[in-house]
Amino acid sequence: ESKAPRARGVDIDELVAEIEARDVRAAAATRLMAAFGLRFKEAVMCRPHADVVTAAQAGKPDADTGMYLHVHRGTKGGRRRYVPIDTPERQRAVDVARLIAKDENESVSDPRLTLTQAIRHLRYVLECCGMTKADLKVTPHGFRHQYAADEYERVTGVRPPVEGGAAPDKAIDAAARQDVSMKLGHGRPDISNAYLGCREDAAQDGSADAGCPAGG
Repeated sequence: ESKAPRARGVDIDELVAEIEARDVRAAAATRLMAAFGLRFKEAVMCRPHADVVTAAQAGKPDADTGMYLHVHRGTKGGRRRYVPIDTPERQRAVDVARLIAKDENESVSDPRLTLTQAIRHLRYVLECCGMTKADLKVTPHGFRHQYAADEYERVTGVRPPVEGGAAPDKAIDAAARQDVSMKLGHGRPDISNAYLGCREDAAQDGSADAGCPAGG
């Protein structure tokens, strides 16, 4: 079952507009979570001026994308990653964040708050706007699920299994899962199974292919 906001009929742009009416910094952090699949801590700690780097700085001089978001503050396990700024929505998320955090080393969160307070405040604002299982039937973690699904489709050309997509070639599927895991900041590609779902053929034969546990 997909946990992406769209699976519950939630329009992210409309939701962000509602959040922005309450708190522009919370809205900027939300845009970053939705656009780049960031975690709460990564979003509130993001410094949109200092953390945007060129492909060469990211170690990807031959990539098609010119600019990357360097995610290295508040990451899980200290794993840093470079996420491409390769869509108008992602560029807008960065641009809005830069309007909020005006100084080079300023994050999008309120500088008067501690990190713990900033995370709690962001969660509170999102809950006030309905991002709970009881209200909109979706939680903020759903942003990462939707991001993962979109990146999977970018590689494979089909929606992920959890959204009813047809199974692509196994090699393409494996490459997509590896790509999604890296962009989400996970160390193991099979973690993407929690976001994308098992391949139908892997679930049927009880194999561990594509990160699916035995027995489906």
